[in-house]
Amino acid sequence: MDDAIKEVVGELLNQMGITDAELKVSKDEENKILRVEIETDDSSLLIGWHGETINALQHLTKAILRNKELITDYFLVLDVDDYKLKQQENILSLAERKAETVRSSGVSQFLPPMSPFFRKLVHLNFTKPEYGDITTESLGEGDHRQVKIMKMES
Repeated sequence: MDDAIKEVVGELLNQMGITDAELKVSKDEENKILRVEIETDDSSLLIGWHGETINALQHLTKAILRNKELITDYFLVLDVDDYKLKQQENILSLAERKAETVRSSGVSQFLPPMSPFFRKLVHLNFTKPEYGDITTESLGEGDHRQVKIMKMES
């Protein structure tokens, strides 16, 4: 499966004129995340403005892989030079700070709207034992969907 995924992503990159990319595929079986790391000198071209290009490329890759039935129950993450990994770390850090505010004030907090993948990561993060007093839920529609962090009702 890894070779087929690399082939699909490699072909898309070739169509964009990017021929020097190195691809690495990894799987997180527990959380059902398939990660494709792209290392290239053309990272800014691939990332685009606020990640729009890499998000579009990820969406296209996911559609092709699902059509070929190579992935069915995995979240696909295309990352360029750890751009999304850094985003993930920033979002989880913000979520944890907001959880501390919820603990100290008792007032629910909202994260900014984010993709389904990042919302899933936040929800998974708050299933850890150290957050037994915190719960989360997604609210809103479409691009405005966000995570609400609140105290667990006793």
